[in-house]
Amino acid sequence: MKNKKKNKEKLQEFIEEEFRVSLPITVLPDNSVVYKKYRIKQSKMGYFNLFYAGMDNASIDRFNLKVCALVAAKKHDLCQLDTYNKNKDLDRKYWANHADAKYFQHRIKTTKDLEKKDILSCRLDQSASLAKLYKQEITSLFRMSF
Repeated sequence: MKNKKKNKEKLQEFIEEEFRVSLPITVLPDNSVVYKKYRIKQSKMGYFNLFYAGMDNASIDRFNLKVCALVAAKKHDLCQLDTYNKNKDLDRKYWANHADAKYFQHRIKTTKDLEKKDILSCRLDQSASLAKLYKQEITSLFRMSF
Protein backbone atom coordinates (compact mmCIF):
# COMPACT_ATOMS: atom_id res chain seq x y z
CA MET A 1 0.00 0.00 0.00
CA LYS A 2 2.81 2.42 0.87
CA ASN A 3 4.59 1.54 -2.35
CA LYS A 4 1.54 2.56 -4.42
CA LYS A 5 1.31 5.85 -2.55
CA LYS A 6 5.00 6.60 -3.21
CA ASN A 7 4.60 5.80 -6.89
CA LYS A 8 1.52 8.00 -7.08
CA GLU A 9 3.37 10.90 -5.45
CA LYS A 10 6.35 10.45 -7.77
CA LEU A 11 4.07 10.40 -10.78
CA GLN A 12 2.29 13.53 -9.61
CA GLU A 13 5.62 15.33 -9.10
CA PHE A 14 6.77 14.21 -12.55
CA ILE A 15 3.56 15.47 -14.19
CA GLU A 16 3.79 18.82 -12.40
CA GLU A 17 7.43 19.24 -13.46
CA GLU A 18 6.58 18.35 -17.07
CA PHE A 19 3.73 20.84 -17.01
CA ARG A 20 6.04 23.60 -15.77
CA VAL A 21 8.69 22.75 -18.37
CA SER A 22 6.45 22.07 -21.37
CA LEU A 23 4.00 24.98 -21.09
CA PRO A 24 5.76 27.90 -22.80
CA ILE A 25 4.33 30.69 -20.66
CA THR A 26 5.79 33.02 -18.08
CA VAL A 27 3.81 34.47 -15.20
CA LEU A 28 4.98 37.95 -14.22
CA PRO A 29 4.78 39.42 -10.68
CA ASP A 30 1.68 41.46 -11.62
CA ASN A 31 -0.09 38.18 -12.58
CA SER A 32 0.06 38.94 -16.27
CA VAL A 33 1.05 36.07 -18.55
CA VAL A 34 3.57 36.18 -21.39
CA TYR A 35 3.43 33.72 -24.28
CA LYS A 36 6.12 34.20 -26.92
CA LYS A 37 5.60 37.80 -28.14
CA TYR A 38 2.18 38.25 -26.50
CA ARG A 39 1.18 39.49 -23.08
CA ILE A 40 -2.14 38.86 -21.32
CA LYS A 41 -2.97 41.41 -18.67
CA GLN A 42 -6.13 41.85 -16.61
CA SER A 43 -7.75 45.26 -16.86
CA LYS A 44 -9.43 47.17 -14.05
CA MET A 45 -12.80 46.12 -15.49
CA GLY A 46 -11.88 42.43 -15.08
CA TYR A 47 -11.28 41.62 -18.75
CA PHE A 48 -8.10 39.98 -20.00
CA ASN A 49 -6.48 42.07 -22.71
CA LEU A 50 -4.16 40.53 -25.29
CA PHE A 51 -1.20 42.75 -26.23
CA TYR A 52 2.02 42.42 -28.12
CA ALA A 53 4.67 42.19 -25.41
CA GLY A 54 6.08 45.63 -24.65
CA MET A 55 3.19 47.47 -26.30
CA ASP A 56 0.59 47.84 -23.53
CA ASN A 57 -1.13 50.74 -25.26
CA ALA A 58 -2.23 48.73 -28.32
CA SER A 59 -4.57 45.91 -27.38
CA ILE A 60 -5.16 43.14 -29.93
CA ASP A 61 -8.34 41.87 -28.33
CA ARG A 62 -10.22 41.48 -25.04
CA PHE A 63 -11.41 38.25 -23.40
CA ASN A 64 -13.47 37.29 -20.37
CA LEU A 65 -11.34 34.25 -19.50
CA LYS A 66 -7.56 34.12 -19.17
CA VAL A 67 -7.50 30.64 -20.72
CA CYS A 68 -9.24 31.90 -23.85
CA ALA A 69 -6.78 34.78 -24.10
CA LEU A 70 -3.86 32.35 -23.84
CA VAL A 71 -5.28 30.09 -26.58
CA ALA A 72 -5.96 33.17 -28.70
CA ALA A 73 -2.34 34.28 -28.33
CA LYS A 74 -1.15 30.94 -29.66
CA LYS A 75 -3.62 30.95 -32.53
CA HIS A 76 -2.77 34.56 -33.40
CA ASP A 77 0.92 33.66 -33.39
CA LEU A 78 0.26 30.75 -35.78
CA CYS A 79 -2.05 32.91 -37.95
CA GLN A 80 -4.92 30.46 -37.43
CA LEU A 81 -7.60 33.11 -37.46
CA ASP A 82 -10.51 30.70 -37.94
CA THR A 83 -9.63 28.93 -34.66
CA TYR A 84 -8.92 32.31 -33.08
CA ASN A 85 -12.42 33.49 -33.95
CA LYS A 86 -13.96 30.21 -32.75
CA ASN A 87 -12.14 30.68 -29.43
CA LYS A 88 -13.37 34.27 -29.16
CA ASP A 89 -16.94 33.11 -29.84
CA LEU A 90 -16.68 30.35 -27.20
CA ASP A 91 -15.41 32.91 -24.69
CA ARG A 92 -18.36 35.19 -25.39
CA LYS A 93 -20.95 32.39 -25.29
CA TYR A 94 -19.58 30.92 -22.08
CA TRP A 95 -19.52 34.26 -20.31
CA ALA A 96 -23.03 35.20 -21.46
CA ASN A 97 -24.51 31.92 -20.22
CA HIS A 98 -22.52 32.03 -16.99
CA ALA A 99 -23.76 35.57 -16.29
CA ASP A 100 -27.33 34.57 -17.15
CA ALA A 101 -27.12 31.62 -14.76
CA LYS A 102 -25.94 33.89 -11.94
CA TYR A 103 -28.74 36.36 -12.70
CA PHE A 104 -31.45 33.68 -12.73
CA GLN A 105 -30.05 32.19 -9.54
CA HIS A 106 -30.37 35.57 -7.84
CA ARG A 107 -33.87 36.19 -9.22
CA ILE A 108 -35.12 32.80 -7.99
CA LYS A 109 -34.14 33.76 -4.44
CA THR A 110 -35.89 37.14 -4.60
CA THR A 111 -39.07 36.20 -6.52
CA LYS A 112 -42.26 35.34 -4.62
CA ASP A 113 -44.44 34.26 -7.58
CA LEU A 114 -44.33 30.46 -8.08
CA GLU A 115 -44.87 30.62 -11.85
CA LYS A 116 -41.99 33.04 -12.27
CA LYS A 117 -39.83 30.79 -10.08
CA ASP A 118 -40.60 27.83 -12.36
CA ILE A 119 -39.73 29.83 -15.48
CA LEU A 120 -36.55 31.17 -13.88
CA SER A 121 -35.61 27.69 -12.73
CA CYS A 122 -35.97 26.37 -16.27
CA ARG A 123 -33.91 29.23 -17.66
CA LEU A 124 -31.29 28.67 -14.94
CA ASP A 125 -30.97 25.00 -15.88
CA GLN A 126 -30.64 25.88 -19.55
CA SER A 127 -28.03 28.60 -18.98
CA ALA A 128 -26.03 26.47 -16.55
CA SER A 129 -25.96 23.49 -18.91
CA LEU A 130 -24.88 25.67 -21.85
CA ALA A 131 -22.18 27.30 -19.72
CA LYS A 132 -20.93 23.84 -18.74
CA LEU A 133 -20.90 22.74 -22.39
CA TYR A 134 -18.93 25.81 -23.49
CA LYS A 135 -16.54 25.35 -20.57
CA GLN A 136 -15.83 21.80 -21.75
CA GLU A 137 -15.23 23.04 -25.30
CA ILE A 138 -12.84 25.72 -24.04
CA THR A 139 -11.01 23.11 -21.96
CA SER A 140 -10.63 20.77 -24.91
CA LEU A 141 -9.44 23.63 -27.13
CA PHE A 142 -6.83 24.52 -24.51
CA ARG A 143 -5.67 20.90 -24.26
CA MET A 144 -5.36 20.63 -28.03
CA SER A 145 -3.45 23.90 -28.20
CA PHE A 146 -0.96 23.15 -25.44
